[in-house]
Amino acid sequence: MKKWALAQLFVLYAVGFCWADVTIHEHDGCMTIDSIYGRDEIDEPVLIALIKSPMMQRLKKIRQYGIAYYIDTIPEYTRFEHSVMVMAMSRRFGASLQEQVAALLHDVSHTAFSHVADYLFRNGDGKTSYQDDMHEWFIEVTGINALLAEYGMKGICSDYHKHTYRILEQDLPDLCTDRIEYNLKGGHIENLLTTEQVKAILNDLRYKDGQWFFVREEAALLISQVSLQLTEHTFCTCHNFFTYRSMATALKRAMAIGLCSMDELCFSYDDMIWNRLNKSEDVEIRQAMDCVLHWKDHCIQGTPESYDLHIKGKFRGINPWVKTDAGFERLTDINPAYKQEYERVRQYVSVGCYLKYIE
Repeated sequence: MKKWALAQLFVLYAVGFCWADVTIHEHDGCMTIDSIYGRDEIDEPVLIALIKSPMMQRLKKIRQYGIAYYIDTIPEYTRFEHSVMVMAMSRRFGASLQEQVAALLHDVSHTAFSHVADYLFRNGDGKTSYQDDMHEWFIEVTGINALLAEYGMKGICSDYHKHTYRILEQDLPDLCTDRIEYNLKGGHIENLLTTEQVKAILNDLRYKDGQWFFVREEAALLISQVSLQLTEHTFCTCHNFFTYRSMATALKRAMAIGLCSMDELCFSYDDMIWNRLNKSEDVEIRQAMDCVLHWKDHCIQGTPESYDLHIKGKFRGINPWVKTDAGFERLTDINPAYKQEYERVRQYVSVGCYLKYIE
């Protein structure tokens, strides 16, 4: 990483600021965070230092839904907002300070346009994440580990340690604060959940002895239905696969001709590279960007018998535990209607999307 990258590409911290639906104010050595989830008070110096750090401030310009922000009418929802709220939510459910730090930093290594990098450097199936692969490296080269060392926490975000943070990360179909937050916020901005429903879900949610569970079936059903909606209509759509793949094509060409460097992709932000690509006169980049912006003119849904590209995504449906009189039961075991929908969406994802190019 070039030394000038940090100085030229990062946004500086202000004492008080509002970002999307998260308002943060510093006072008397503490931070007050207000969001749709309520109010959280932060007084640990390491958390405050990390929130104010250039690496975290950069996430204000990395959008949670990547290039979808430029194509669809999606309210502002950034990796910064998501990361801060995953940390605050982990804190509410009893996470250690180390796990709170890991929660705050869990997405810090995302490149510009987030999961577009999975199509640029991986196979883009939603099952492998480039930012996860580079996370430990990113923490080291950007000086985050050096900052953590000042508080006796160097290395706590290593691949070895992060698998021990059960509040922050668990495998599907179980819950974790990362998964809880992006489903609640995604459901809220897409009008699938009201603010009152978000709070009701959190009120009926528990974490004990490594297990997430609900004390009411109704709350479990609310967030679970959102996970299926987002999986089918946001994450695993044909146009989402096509535009992400097209954007990766534009970036690959931009890097080949020197319009964008690897440093800039890893350490800058969405708008900077987006504007540069849109101003490019390179024929290949212009064609790829036209596919992104006007995807309906370039791609339709194909069939197993007639297609040019077949892509399978990741099934993100959740099936949480619910505490009942009989003990802990999966939602699909106590709600037949949800089980039917859960299996339908899982089958939809397993079949994948068949894309047909329009000449």
